[in-house]
Amino acid sequence: MTDLPTLTARLRENRDLDTAEAAGAAHALASADVEAAEKEAFLTALAAKGETAAEIAGFAETFRGLARDPGVHELAPRAIDVCGTG
Repeated sequence: MTDLPTLTARLRENRDLDTAEAAGAAHALASADVEAAEKEAFLTALAAKGETAAEIAGFAETFRGLARDPGVHELAPRAIDVCGTG
């Protein structure tokens, strides 16, 4: 698994992550084995540096791959979305 503190240190040095590093970070963020404080530090450092297109692409591809189909296709014709993004 990707060492999230190492990537956090890179971000704090204002260094961008490549797509593969961002994908590794996404796996770490989705893992129950990584402490919440490590995740918080990484996300705070990323926000402070500012996200690049390559970083966003790495996160998006990884999180799409980790997504699970809830299996509710038969309900779709009569369902409405009541959960916004804020």
